[in-house]
Amino acid sequence: MTIRRAQHEDLPAVKLLVDELEETVLNEVDFERVFKKNLLLETHHYFLVWDEKTPLALLSMVFSDHLHHAKTICEIQELVVTATYRNQKIGEKLIEFAKNYCKKKEVDQIELSSNFKRTRAHEFYMRLGFMRQHYKFVMMVE
Repeated sequence: MTIRRAQHEDLPAVKLLVDELEETVLNEVDFERVFKKNLLLETHHYFLVWDEKTPLALLSMVFSDHLHHAKTICEIQELVVTATYRNQKIGEKLIEFAKNYCKKKEVDQIELSSNFKRTRAHEFYMRLGFMRQHYKFVMMVE
């Protein structure tokens, strides 16, 4: 099992994992456009866990400077382990990887959002030391 930075040729694996996370099939053209664009940004970091040729998990992190913190914060935007490989500590390894990655970048805070329905994920995050502190509000613009 290896963790490595995602590249453009990993698009099918990344899309498969994000579709699983979101429980939908996202538009391929839109997904590829966003993925290719984000790969070029220094702020966006995508990592895949592979077991030989099988993608097992995805971690995406975005680094941005927040005025209300007066420093750079890491936001985990996507974290998903494919269903057949859950409960094998892969998610824990990815969080540990994220913490070490942040330390190297001298970033001392990781944030994430998680849908209300993902109660098992909430328990997982709290078990690993995340604190429930905020609500996230969403509005669709028509």
